[in-house]
Amino acid sequence: MESVTSRCQYKKENSRRASNNAFYFFIRGTKIKICKHFFRPTLGITARPIRTVLDKQRSFSKGILSGERRGKHGNHHRVDDAIKTGIRNHINSIPRIESHYCREYSNTQYIDGSKTVAQLHRDYVESYKQAEKPYGNYLMYSRIFNSEFNIPFFSPKKDQCTDCVAFQIASGEGR
Repeated sequence: MESVTSRCQYKKENSRRASNNAFYFFIRGTKIKICKHFFRPTLGITARPIRTVLDKQRSFSKGILSGERRGKHGNHHRVDDAIKTGIRNHINSIPRIESHYCREYSNTQYIDGSKTVAQLHRDYVESYKQAEKPYGNYLMYSRIFNSEFNIPFFSPKKDQCTDCVAFQIASGEGR
């Protein structure tokens, strides 16, 4: 795209009209001039990206377009560190079960498989509501739980010894 000046200029003083634009394609090294109505559908774009590029070209005299600026402002929602610390403290307070069958090979700790992350978050919210403290949402809780802690919820099949399996299978009187 290039800016083109018309042969005869009849500019009014307070006119918002900018210069005309010429659109080109390079085919086998030759520059071929085309109209805007052919340029847009060929590239599969709307008028908005063209207008944005032209505005950026006009605002920068060096000819180098600025990069993408979406999301580059400092006005992002920040979660207070006290809330994150509270989530970490709650996760650390969850009782852990040690691996007993593969203990010599790994020191992985497990959480009882009867609860999920959502249920743990509900317990966290309930305890913080009773204490009238600010608490984090489920997304923040699950993000911290999954990224900072390596705590699986169930013990693998390999981790069960014959005594434990017999105890689980036994009826109420046999336990």
